[in-house]
Amino acid sequence: MTSFPAIRPISRSVTQGQYAVKRFTSISGTGSTRIYGSQPFGAKLTLEFGNISDENTLLIVQAYENAYGSKNSLSLPSEIWDGMDSQLRLKLERDYLWRFFEQPQITSGRPGRSSISVTLEGQRDG
Repeated sequence: MTSFPAIRPISRSVTQGQYAVKRFTSISGTGSTRIYGSQPFGAKLTLEFGNISDENTLLIVQAYENAYGSKNSLSLPSEIWDGMDSQLRLKLERDYLWRFFEQPQITSGRPGRSSISVTLEGQRDG
């Protein structure tokens, strides 16, 4: 498990996971729906870090590299969840193992300051 740096995001967006559901439709138009599991998977957590020091930006990039992209799960610090209702926070922390979904996206503003966007994916590993 790789530690994500303790930096507070300026915004956080969560997309709840989906259920493994498949709809089968016959030629006549009738159908049935099957569910293949009782828990959602594939949640997304998008974090925006705006106007942070390049040193903190580097810490996030190093976490991505240390996790080998999406290979290793992440240990998320409490700063990631600051301001979120405790029940919702507990659910998101307890229900998912978070991994990088894609590479961090960095925008350089002024010298020594950057903004970085990170998207994580929540999975249920057995």
